[in-house]
Amino acid sequence: MSRVINDSENRITCGWQGYKGHNGVDLGWRVDEVQNNIYANCKGKVIDIKDGLGTLPLADKSWGNYVLIEHPNGMKSRYAHLRKGTIKVNVGQEVDENTILAVIGESGSVNGRHLHFEVYRDNDRIDPTEYLTKPIYEEKNEEQPKTDDTYKVGDKVLVLTGYATADSFGGGSRTAYYNGDINDSSNIKYITKIQTDSPRAYHLSNEPLNGREIKDTKPRGWVSIGQIKKI
Repeated sequence: MSRVINDSENRITCGWQGYKGHNGVDLGWRVDEVQNNIYANCKGKVIDIKDGLGTLPLADKSWGNYVLIEHPNGMKSRYAHLRKGTIKVNVGQEVDENTILAVIGESGSVNGRHLHFEVYRDNDRIDPTEYLTKPIYEEKNEEQPKTDDTYKVGDKVLVLTGYATADSFGGGSRTAYYNGDINDSSNIKYITKIQTDSPRAYHLSNEPLNGREIKDTKPRGWVSIGQIKKI
């Protein structure tokens, strides 16, 4: 599954040590601004933020605006060159892979708009490339069920906080983000397919099947058991 930004592994414009002193990866922006939202790699706590900067001369060697997160295993991740005024989190805030941090920008020392992503282990920067598709920290919970027999195809559900993905194993792009507000109709969906052996076992659509094909129901992606509540 892509992390940090949608389709992150295919948006690298400058890799790890692509030039001397480049201790991260640069990820390009997209015309569709939704694709420029930046997410925390995984669970962690925001420990430092910089905001208010615009573009600076290259000689300044500045990250510009950034968010720095410490993860439960002691590793850290930095998201830099953020657009001024778009940071949505605060120091001390707990975040996870569903949390939008900010928007790709061109603050600090840059040649163009992009995200600079870094990962630290024992305060040393390491190649972060693998963490574009895997969590820096992952909780082990073998007892967490993938499905619940109380749910069936056709059920109307409220989608709780989190995102949906393009396939049931969490791969592909994030197709939608939900906030769990029952008064927001965009959070009300229908189960149109159940894939019992997948971590994201429930396929959601805007309308029930009623004899139609899934493709005809405005499909909205796959979510896990913990993201839905029957209504």
